[in-house]
Amino acid sequence: MGIVDVTLLHRDVIEYRADVGSGLIEHEVVDLFVAHVDRGIELSPNPNEVMETNWISIDDLRGQAATMPHKFTPWLRIYLAQHADKIFL
Repeated sequence: MGIVDVTLLHRDVIEYRADVGSGLIEHEVVDLFVAHVDRGIELSPNPNEVMETNWISIDDLRGQAATMPHKFTPWLRIYLAQHADKIFL
């Protein structure tokens, strides 16, 4: 995302499994880090990795993930359902 000069806080280690279609399973163990940034921070994402960005409230994100799950990765839906308390304080 091109964000620099922030302090990362380690929150947890998360393990999840997700069916990602076509007979494939994603099984990950990830370290969860968070950082607090100002809403107006300038983003400069790598276009080879990120197609679009959008600031959205957590309530709107949860609503969209529930009504349009196909627009979101399986791991994001898992994080919202099972780990949001560790991410969004």
